[in-house]
Order: sequence, then C-alpha cells, then structure tokens
Amino acid sequence: MKSRLEKIVRAFVLGILVFAIPSSEPNAALARTRKRYKVQAKETVTRFLSSVKLVKKTYNFDHNGDGLIDMSIYPLKTENPDLKTKYLTLEEAVRKKQLILRENPKLSDARKDPPSSYSIFAQYLGSRPLYYPRGGQIRGGWQNRGFRRGGILGSGYGDRDSGRRRYYDRYGPSRRRYDRRSPGYYRFGNFSGIGLGYSDSSGFGLTGMFRSAHNTDSSEAVEQPGFEIDALCFEKWRLIEESRKLGEPEYFYYAGMASPFVRKELVLFPNQTKAHIAIEKELRRLGIHSKTKAFADVFKNEHIKKVVDYYIANSKEVLEKNKGISGMIVTSRNRILCADIYASPDLFKKMFSQLMQSAALGVCQTHQKSRKHSGEADVEEFLHSLKSVEKLKRETAQTYRLCSPRLVSEAVLYSDEDGMRLVHIEAYPRS
Repeated sequence: MKSRLEKIVRAFVLGILVFAIPSSEPNAALARTRKRYKVQAKETVTRFLSSVKLVKKTYNFDHNGDGLIDMSIYPLKTENPDLKTKYLTLEEAVRKKQLILRENPKLSDARKDPPSSYSIFAQYLGSRPLYYPRGGQIRGGWQNRGFRRGGILGSGYGDRDSGRRRYYDRYGPSRRRYDRRSPGYYRFGNFSGIGLGYSDSSGFGLTGMFRSAHNTDSSEAVEQPGFEIDALCFEKWRLIEESRKLGEPEYFYYAGMASPFVRKELVLFPNQTKAHIAIEKELRRLGIHSKTKAFADVFKNEHIKKVVDYYIANSKEVLEKNKGISGMIVTSRNRILCADIYASPDLFKKMFSQLMQSAALGVCQTHQKSRKHSGEADVEEFLHSLKSVEKLKRETAQTYRLCSPRLVSEAVLYSDEDGMRLVHIEAYPRS
C-alpha cells in the first residue's frame, strides 16, 4: 500500500514538472527581455542626466505686484540633445485633427460600478511619434479624464516582445481566440476592413490596411492605428451621480495640464481613489467650487485664468533668450515645485506653455504670506539628487520610476528601429 502511494505521489510530481518546465520558458524569455530593457533604460537615463546643466540666467516673476518673487525659472540645457526626432504633442494633434479621442464603449456597462481605470479609445492619423503628458486633461465624454502616465502613441513605438495578437471588432479587441486564417474585423468612423493587432504592457495597438466603407478599391487602403489609452477619472461625480446615458457626448478635447501636486500624486499613487483625493484637495486649496469635482473647472475661474495668462505671456523670454534649452526647474516663493526635462529641445518648446500653465497652478496654491524664497543652492542640490539616482523601477513598457529617498521622479522612454531613447523626465521634491 505504501509503495503504491509513493508511486502515485512520484507520478503526480513528475506530471507537474513536465507541464511546468515548458510553460516557464516563455516567462523566462520575457523576464530576460525585460531585464535587458531595464539595463538599457538605466544607461539611457544616466547618460542623459549626466549631460544636463543649469543655465546661468534665472528668471523671476511677481504676478501679484507685491514686490516679492512668486515664481523662478531655472532653465536647463543638455549637451546631448535629441535633434533628430520630431514629436507631435497631444494638444497639437487634437488641434490638427490628427487624433480622435472617444469613450471606450466597453465601459458603458460598468458605470454603475465604476472600475479603477477609465480607458479611452484613440485613433491617431499621424506618422510622427505623439507624446502625451502625465496629468494631461481631456474634457467631454462621460466624464473628464486625466492621463495616469505619460507616453508615446503611434504604431511601431513601445515594447512588443510580450505582445499577443488579438481579434479587433468595431470597438477594439474582442475576446475571441486569435486565428491566423481569420483576422479581426475593425471599423472606425467611415473606415472599415480587416487587420491584425498587437498588445503589450503599455496598452494595445492596431496595425493593418483598412479600406474605405464607400470604396473597396485596394488603392484607397490607409493605415488606421487604434489604441486603448489608460486614463483616470478627473471628474468624480458626473459619472457616479449623474449617470450619463448612451447617446450623449462621447468625444474628448484637450483641456490643459494638472498642477504639480496632482502630477506628483500620479507618480506616487497612480490609482483612481488617490486621484480623486488629490483633485479634491487641490480644488479646496485653489478655492474652486466644482459641482462634479472636475479639476478642469479651475480654468473657469477668472483669477486663475489671469495668473495663468500672465505666466504664459511673460515667460516667453525664457525661450527667446535661451536657444536650445530642453528643460527647467520651477520654484515658488518658498519651495521647489517641479522639474521637467526633455531630450528634444523642440518638444520642450512645444510643451512650454502647458508646463507654465501647470506651474502657475502650483504658485496659486502656495502660502503667499511666506517671504522665504528657494535659492539657487537648493536648485543645484535638487538637480544633483536627480543625477545621483541609481535604481530604476519598470512601471510600463515606456515608463520607469527613478527611485530616490529625496525625490519623486519618473522617466518616459520608447524604443524604435534606432534603439531606446529618452523622451521626458519629471521630478518633484518628496516633502
């Protein structure tokens, strides 16, 4: 009896090993790939930060005319800029009608029991890599959204080594099993046809040739990439309380960037509950009453609009007198607000007005009775701490957390046929 039981146990263990070993091979390959990308990411970030230096000139601003400095800008320049890549910003793509953002219909049945993330569906018609920032806000749809992380949008960008092919139906990937003999059907706007998609840890993408619904001539085929972008609700009560119904507005437009405090919280705690708490806290600090707890409502306030307009208009000299800068450190009256550094000076120039809009909100919330000002020594120490970061933590295929006891920081990178390159580094003081 005992020997028979031993045989059964041995057979059971052997069966587990037989089935476990082959299944572990793809996971091991995936782990090796991710480790390789992590090493490349660390080298890319370290090499870039080592070339970043402060520009000697500092720009001070006093928006309320009380004789005290409300904001200072310390321009940053890199000795190794990315002059090759020509990016498109989210604001630019929406304005040029190269990007269509709409609700993801898969969420329509989940509005009574809100999920932790409210993804949106995007159709990008451009060819250049499109950059969207963390904390970028879009209005419309069933409720306003904000991007949980920054990244690059476009067919061909990101880590596909772990990709899985999927069917695509009218609204994106269906749950049917992939069959090479029957590629998925896809329809968006006036286009319909067939195509193959890929999925990775940064979201899914759709690549393929699609024919016009009104013309079946193969010469009319155009590439229509579709993506599901991870986003968070930036307007708490419109979805939960008012319970929008199908048929109401489902498209979005760009509304601006969130404040440095909200952007920092999205790095620390990129989940829906923390986002709602951070937004409500900012609304109270800024003295804004919003019926639906929408952060974008701050831009309806006349005082805040004047402050934002002041900084956007008066900070233009920073770009005019410092050709080729690719970043800046912004301080308020009594502390460092944030640092934004781009590898591409052209992308920084395009993002500058949006970054100033965000920084202006940080100044508005600052305790104005303080007469202390963050000096250059604090800024140099902050930049030194950023350069001293040695450990990176992979968040998605395109984002890496820079681990530091003194800073909260994250980097956006992407890979293409030319290898891995850095796009943006943002950093905030931890306390």
